[in-house]
Parts: sequence; structure tokens; C-alpha cells
Amino acid sequence: MIARPTERLHIEVASSDPFARGAARGERLRDTLPGGIAGYDRFFRLGGISPHQVRADAERALDTIDAFCPRARAEVEGIAHGAGGDVRRIAALNARTEILARSATVPPGE
Repeated sequence: MIARPTERLHIEVASSDPFARGAARGERLRDTLPGGIAGYDRFFRLGGISPHQVRADAERALDTIDAFCPRARAEVEGIAHGAGGDVRRIAALNARTEILARSATVPPGE
């Protein structure tokens, strides 16, 4: 399923298991998720945020999510599994606003 620029991608997944729910969502996003990740990688680069810092921030985000709601972390891990990607890349996308907040060159609000 590819979203047209004027149409919003909507995915419905029903599962009580957070990892399975995330995996199903990740499978459906497998073709479009890499573009979103690449776009934010570009923002991070333009903001002077190194890949090492992005990874460290993503790991902290995962730890924070886990401390707050382990089921939410399981869903993030499921998305990475379903999309065939690295969980830190999904976590960085999830925490993009917080990561970009450390930039001196990217204006607030992305």
C-alpha cells in the first residue's frame, strides 16, 4: 500500500499482543517506512546531529518507553521486526522531535 501525497496512510491492526500488533504494522509499512527514516536522517544530518548521537538518543528513548510502558516498547520492537529493520531506527523515528530538539540549526517544530 503506497500513500499518494494527498492521501493519508491508515493502517488498522487488531491484536492484544503488542509485539504481534507492531509486527503486523511493520509488515504493512515495510515499503514506506524506509523513506520516512531517510527523511529524518537527512534532518538529523542537517541539524548537525551525528549518527552516533541519534543511536544513543534512540536507545535512551527505548529505555524510557520501557520504563513507562513495556508493552509500548514491545510494539516498537514488533514494528522493527515486521518491517525488517533495526529497532533503534524505529525508535529514532518515534523520538524524532526530541532528537531534533538538540539541534542548533533545525528550527523547532521540524
